[in-house]
Amino acid sequence: MESLPASIAISTPDKVCSFKHTLLDQDDKISFQYTYKHNTRLVSADFYGNLKEFFKKVA
Repeated sequence: MESLPASIAISTPDKVCSFKHTLLDQDDKISFQYTYKHNTRLVSADFYGNLKEFFKKVA
């Protein structure tokens, strides 16, 4: 592999959800690290559109 894909960080506009992934090439091994954070237990109906767009980007 010539190069690894770029790392990404995505979050909802109000920072309720965030996702980050990083690819590392160390000692001829590739590792994939990811972090998902959800900062609330309940999501209001008004926030659903933001949440839907967030998961479209993550997937």
